[in-house]
Amino acid sequence: MKLLPAIVLAAAAWTGAAAEEVPIPPSPGAAQPMTVDRAINDLGLDWSLRGSYWTRDHNLEQLNSVGTATAWMRARTRITPWLSSRFEGWITDQKIGHGSNFRGELREGNLMARFEPFELRIGREIVAWGRADRVNPTDVISSRDFTLLFPEDDDQRRGNAMVHARWGHGGYTVSALWLPEFRPNRYPSGSRQPGIFLLGEHSPTEVAQFGFRVDRTGGSVDWSLSYFDGLDRDPRFQVAGLSPTVATISRRYDRIRQIGADAATNLGEYGLRGEIAYTFSPDGAGALYRRSGLYMVVGGDRTFNDRLNVNIQYIYRYVDGYQDPTQVSSPLLQGLALRNAALSNQRYRNQHGVTARVNYRWPGDKVETEVAAIFNATALDGLLRTRVTYKATDQLRLSIGGDWFFGNEDTYLGEFRRNSGAFLEVRYGY
Repeated sequence: MKLLPAIVLAAAAWTGAAAEEVPIPPSPGAAQPMTVDRAINDLGLDWSLRGSYWTRDHNLEQLNSVGTATAWMRARTRITPWLSSRFEGWITDQKIGHGSNFRGELREGNLMARFEPFELRIGREIVAWGRADRVNPTDVISSRDFTLLFPEDDDQRRGNAMVHARWGHGGYTVSALWLPEFRPNRYPSGSRQPGIFLLGEHSPTEVAQFGFRVDRTGGSVDWSLSYFDGLDRDPRFQVAGLSPTVATISRRYDRIRQIGADAATNLGEYGLRGEIAYTFSPDGAGALYRRSGLYMVVGGDRTFNDRLNVNIQYIYRYVDGYQDPTQVSSPLLQGLALRNAALSNQRYRNQHGVTARVNYRWPGDKVETEVAAIFNATALDGLLRTRVTYKATDQLRLSIGGDWFFGNEDTYLGEFRRNSGAFLEVRYGY
């Protein structure tokens, strides 16, 4: 266990969680002597440290026994009574025990001006749409990095630069977004295959994107309607060049349009949720293109004795103009078609699936356990996830768990089978 000392040291090295709000410190009153504690409080600074051990990496490189050390920092500062700023970012080494792999990310960094009932945010921001449990068809604004060795899904989110205007009144909130920056989803790529050269990630030239959402909260039913006109966060692989010995493959990000809606309500002791989206993709010819289609999630949950929560959802997908990628005659193009179909989860015309999540908070509220699963009954792929979290103090916590992917490699979750494994993480801070 050469990684154990690194993990212990990393528990004393910066890291943290991501998406919760940090209270804005009050405006300073009478003049006081400046101290380090006062400066930290005035700036709303917070930080945390993580060290972890993973039995497998998350980039399909088949690396075993991988350690990580990550430092997180965030700040929420009130500049004037109506102007504030927000920042969050991290620095990490994701390959302790296998050389080094230092990476950094500015997840959020923006200014927010508030003149009730109007609010304007300018800068990089994470925007999450949808009310279903962890599977959100309408969530098309922010992207994710699936190669990161972070136990929590939300920590994989990547913010985008945008101008975000919000207006709220009487339980209604209207949001309009303009995004001049495009940041795609990052997927595991694995080792280079013989005869295949994959070009690096690049940004399209026309990246301006727009989003609009009307959200209603506080009534018997919470709901929203949304529209997005922008770039698909998932790549479409295509042949960029051919030679007698090498096929050069590039990533293309097509422009899509999406309309969506979600709703949530309570029926007695049950919470009910639903979310639906229809995506209009370009009218490309052939099986290499992502097709237009419907994506829907409906389900509910119930909490027993204030400690045990059970959540179950049904998933349905429909692909309009479906073309079977296995019918492509060229072996090279068929491989690309299968890869594209897997990434866009369009391997079949109709797909049915289910998610289940069981969470239990033990007496004393120091230990929390969770088992979650997603299963596609059509493609026969899925994921089983376990998590156990022990909160030793308000600042120190220990997490242990694992992810087990299954299915054929030409399916959305089956292609991650080599990422299956367990982890142990120590976190100090928020």
